[in-house]
Amino acid sequence: MDPRLSLSRFVGGVALLPSMFCAAAAQEIPTPLPLSLSVPDASVFLAQQADLPRTPFSIDRQDYSGVALGEWRLYPFLYTGLSYDSNLLNANSGKVADAAFNFAPTFIATRNAGIQNTLVYGAAETSSYLRNSGADSVTGRIGFQHMWELQRDLVFDFAGDVSRSADLTNGGDAVAGAPFYPIYSNAYRISAAALKSFGSLFLHSFVALSDTQYDSTARITGASLPQSYRDYSEIQVKQRVGYQFGQVFYVFSDTSLNWQDTYYFPASASSGYREVAGLGATRFGLLYGEIYAGYQAQVYRSALIGTVNDPVLGGRVGWSPRAFLSFVASLDETITTQDFVTPGNPLPAAVTALVATFGANYAPSSRWSLLVTANYMHDDYSNSPRSDGDFALAATFSCKLSRTLVASISTRQIIQDSSYRPASYSRNVSAIGVTYRY
Repeated sequence: MDPRLSLSRFVGGVALLPSMFCAAAAQEIPTPLPLSLSVPDASVFLAQQADLPRTPFSIDRQDYSGVALGEWRLYPFLYTGLSYDSNLLNANSGKVADAAFNFAPTFIATRNAGIQNTLVYGAAETSSYLRNSGADSVTGRIGFQHMWELQRDLVFDFAGDVSRSADLTNGGDAVAGAPFYPIYSNAYRISAAALKSFGSLFLHSFVALSDTQYDSTARITGASLPQSYRDYSEIQVKQRVGYQFGQVFYVFSDTSLNWQDTYYFPASASSGYREVAGLGATRFGLLYGEIYAGYQAQVYRSALIGTVNDPVLGGRVGWSPRAFLSFVASLDETITTQDFVTPGNPLPAAVTALVATFGANYAPSSRWSLLVTANYMHDDYSNSPRSDGDFALAATFSCKLSRTLVASISTRQIIQDSSYRPASYSRNVSAIGVTYRY
């Protein structure tokens, strides 16, 4: 039950229409294609309440102030463009290439009422392929985030969203010799977080409940392939305790717990924990970020998987040598669960994933910018000899044509090298389009 998307797993963070937005958390890396909407997770709040995002998106208010609707301000967007995919089905051989027309309406609505701040957002993404209509997709996301600053040292955050997305984590495989179209999942999530400070001591608590349900997919021959056996729910609890010393540095300890419950095959349910401690800096010269180390484990109900554990060593850092130039990088290790396409083999595999990301943003003028990202993930399967190495390199060039129009050109090269040869593939997705902001 791995909720990671095959494409989004290669990009290290969140952003919406990167030519106009930057992520609230400094260490996050925008997606290289201007076709998706995501919001910051309340669990990634930085150490002090001063670092909490007052709004999850940074709007360029110098030339774009949205539309006033009473106490609310509405920011509507519309992206239209063309894209070309060199390997639509993530196939190892017999690749299917096609062009698509992309259409993505988006809205963001904000309300700032002092100690109460609310965000409502929604986006839909459609891709219509010229020759392979079976791969046409409609995905999207709608949700809210509400921040309540009860006191200067006590902040609450509530969020919820419903999303529909494509899951290609099984890319490269074929069932009965016939590749399959993308698999779509519907996810429902609610979360609550609280941040409290006691002088230099700070506490951050977070809880989230989610439910994910998979639609049936189809082979390119037209035969249906049920995926409901992958449905699962999850509970996440996280706690950060830290101490700020001086104006720059802080130490922290993060504890995370999770419970995953599968509906159709209880043997693949699991629970786990992660404990790390580290050192962070809100700003040290031109640098900021965190380093940490610890331990994690996931215990599966199935004796065939058992307990999977792994040390944790990682960090994230940002560097801004110039006002128009910034770099971000991160390294992390996680344990996730990966199941497979066919219900004839429902037992999943635990995956230990090492993830490294790098991003650079160059914006020497208000009219244009260049974003480059590089990402690497190495997956080791616990109850299988399979291991995967995934690499992606992407670039997006954006140019402001007018106050209301932004043009963008982007390309992304994806390579998966797997010890299970049918799962190895390469793929390039390029797009050109225009975003209209009302």
